[in-house]
Amino acid sequence: MKTLDPCISHPPARRYNLETKTLVSTLSNKVTPFECIIIDDAFPSSFIDELNKLRERLQLDLKRPTCPRRFFKECRGNSNLQMATEDGWVGCTLTTFFQQYSMPFHVFPFFRFLEYKPGGSMAKHTDGTNAHTIGDQVIKSTHTMLLYLNDCDGGGETCIWKLKDKKDKKKRKNGRKQAEGGGGDDDDIIERVSCKQNRILIFPHQTPHEGCLVEEGAQKICLRAELYYYDNEHYRYNQVSHYEI
Repeated sequence: MKTLDPCISHPPARRYNLETKTLVSTLSNKVTPFECIIIDDAFPSSFIDELNKLRERLQLDLKRPTCPRRFFKECRGNSNLQMATEDGWVGCTLTTFFQQYSMPFHVFPFFRFLEYKPGGSMAKHTDGTNAHTIGDQVIKSTHTMLLYLNDCDGGGETCIWKLKDKKDKKKRKNGRKQAEGGGGDDDDIIERVSCKQNRILIFPHQTPHEGCLVEEGAQKICLRAELYYYDNEHYRYNQVSHYEI
């Protein structure tokens, strides 16, 4: 199995509290469940190169015309997972990265490459969860991770919105005006995250987000993974990761 280590130096990072829109300092503080995390220069170029080689070997799925995809699974340490196409090197590298910077995330063994061509986009939405068995426990994913594999020179940003509480949702559903000073939808945008090679974006599944239009002559390619956030109470899951031998 390949062994690809994350960069040794502390990567540049931005963290946002999705409930308050406030900027959190650095990865030296504890990561909380409701944060959007943006990390640049996360991995050595060799890891990005290997991912692109893997991507080119996989069949292109055209069922979603605005965003073609390529899927693969990893089954290291889990005989119940069928139709695996890799031996675990992608998940192991990501897991090592999160452990190195004390980020409480497990990596699920289900991956997809997203390839946006000119004119490609993804409307504003939230993500669903996925389930996976670790040991005798069935856990559900909590976060989405995007690792950008190229520089998109025209459009293609991932637009991240503030999390809405139940009262906000009820107001929008009933067509009521937002609270004074709330303004329109754009006022709740956390950041428009540009597609920059070797940049990681992590956010909770329930975060509203949008894949902005890719302009003519540009392309946006990223690896999408699902993560599970664990705290000290659920630390036992870290001892039975499907990436351990």
